[in-house]
Amino acid sequence: MNSSWAIGASRRLLGGVAAALLSLVVMPLAAQAQAPDQAPAKPARQRPPPLAVGAAFAPDGVLWTVGLDAQRRLVLQRSPDAGRTWTPPQVLDVAGDAVSADGENRPKIAFSPQPGVVVVSYTKPLPKPFTGDVRLLRSTDSGATFAPPVTVHADRSPITHRFESILFDEQGTLHTVWIDKRDQEA
Repeated sequence: MNSSWAIGASRRLLGGVAAALLSLVVMPLAAQAQAPDQAPAKPARQRPPPLAVGAAFAPDGVLWTVGLDAQRRLVLQRSPDAGRTWTPPQVLDVAGDAVSADGENRPKIAFSPQPGVVVVSYTKPLPKPFTGDVRLLRSTDSGATFAPPVTVHADRSPITHRFESILFDEQGTLHTVWIDKRDQEA
């Protein structure tokens, strides 16, 4: 493995963790600042968006975050200056899927070493508790557009397919792993 690529990947991962923590505060505030004419949510009737945000630095140094907005839509934002300013939220088309976003079961972002290729993963919850499907959105134009979501696993049993992790290797192969409880009841 190319050690400079591994060091860069480690730095992006650590930066992504720091940015994710920062985003827990920034994304909700940015959403409020960009929609001052909207009435505040009714606290007794509406749940706030989950505080589970994926973050990573793109190869060009731009910070990307992905999480749920107040309407529970999957949104992507970018910051060219490490979180001081943000692009408006880009709503991603998840084809009507609900999106889990709680703790480690949050949307995630990974960048390929191939220019312009970025993927976003998320869990689509199923009706049975603690079950879900791992879904993936792929862009080949640096996030301007994304292909429709696909389920990454062949098994369609209503079990735990959740808590995914995604990473590209230096050849551009995407590696996706997740918890799969086929041997246990969910």
